[in-house]
Amino acid sequence: MKTNAARLLDSMKIEYELRSYEVDPEDLSAETVARKVGLPLEQVFKTLVARGDRHGVCFAVVPGNCQLDLKAIAKLTDASQRCFFTNSQAESSWNSWPPSKIRC
Repeated sequence: MKTNAARLLDSMKIEYELRSYEVDPEDLSAETVARKVGLPLEQVFKTLVARGDRHGVCFAVVPGNCQLDLKAIAKLTDASQRCFFTNSQAESSWNSWPPSKIRC
């Protein structure tokens, strides 16, 4: 199955390799994914979805060997409070726009 990201890379003539693995919904850690696809942790990326109190949803992509700097994300989004979505909340936010309908 080709993703939109893969289609974009194709259109830009960027070489890539898709790697598939069996997903364990109980363990979605970057460490586990890196091990399953046989890549160094720094070449696997985490996607994190947070909601601030002033500007709504924020989507971050972070290398697997790093952690999201919560103070930096709060400063960038001018948020005094933020919370992270669960996987089901994040999926729901993209299926029911606007995402501000989701409350943390």
